Amino acid sequence: MNIFHKLSSVTNKCGRIKKRVDEVFERILISDKLRECLLIEDSDRYLTFTEKEREEFLFRLFKHICIGGEICQQEDDIKPYIDITRKIYHDLIWVGRNPFTCL
Repeated sequence: MNIFHKLSSVTNKCGRIKKRVDEVFERILISDKLRECLLIEDSDRYLTFTEKEREEFLFRLFKHICIGGEICQQEDDIKPYIDITRKIYHDLIWVGRNPFTCL
């Protein structure tokens, strides 16, 4: 879950998400640097994550949780987003042994 280490550029040392001037992007209110990093391709912060990282299931899950929907109540801290992403990820992904190959 190394993608979460890259979020230090959009949070302060206490884990609070840095704010920015409000902007509406595709009917989504962008009021902090986290959403800017996740959505606005023209932003320098968008480059925080590589295209390969953006294709990973964990990143996509994190993005969906952070962006939410039109009536989503946004968090000021990054920790709740990371915690729920990890929980959902672990609930969805599990490693099992193939009974036919023993791997």
